Amino acid sequence: MEDFLQPPINGLDWRLPEGMNIGDMPYMPWDNWHKKSKEEMDSWNKFYSQEHIYKKRNLIIYTNNEFYDAFKKEFFITKSRPHGTFGEIMKLLFEPTPGLSESIKKTMKQLQLVPNQFVSAHYRSKDIRKISSEASLIPKDLNILKEIDNSINCALFKIGNNSMPVYFTSSNSMNVEYVLHKSPFANKNSSVHVVGVGEYFRFHLNHRTKFYNPIDYYPVFVDL
Repeated sequence: MEDFLQPPINGLDWRLPEGMNIGDMPYMPWDNWHKKSKEEMDSWNKFYSQEHIYKKRNLIIYTNNEFYDAFKKEFFITKSRPHGTFGEIMKLLFEPTPGLSESIKKTMKQLQLVPNQFVSAHYRSKDIRKISSEASLIPKDLNILKEIDNSINCALFKIGNNSMPVYFTSSNSMNVEYVLHKSPFANKNSSVHVVGVGEYFRFHLNHRTKFYNPIDYYPVFVDL
């Protein structure tokens, strides 16, 4: 995380204290634990039955369901913040690292985007491997293409007009290539100005290799 984001000045410092070790063994085998073999479960039980584990002070963190949307209307929407407080929470916790910040500024300058004067649309597609054929081919599924087009229309509907440029992105860069070069918005006569960056592959942080370089993952955070 700290390769990309850092606590802002006067914000909340979420970083781990000095001297705290990060274990690489999951506290619970949540990933289909009921389907694990007896050998896998025995190995897990053996690891956590060791005495030195219980002599340590452990901080256990795991993912949970996102409840913000369920309680947003009741607790987080106010007259001054009609869209909720998620943006304020993000600003309180995170700001880009210097390297990532420079990459963001470079991208915005390249696309001629001005802060707070554009709208974003993101289409979430399935994760793909760089060596797969999907990584170099514009999708042909008409339903997917319609969904991509509709994501831009939804962004425009949200702001109430099509005067602002739309920054489009997707976890599959070929979707961006479609929007920029093949979609109805690529037509010179289109009243909607859509921009994006499709020439690089968006790596998934869960699939890091031993050759991990934070710069390779900057595009994902630039999109954010």
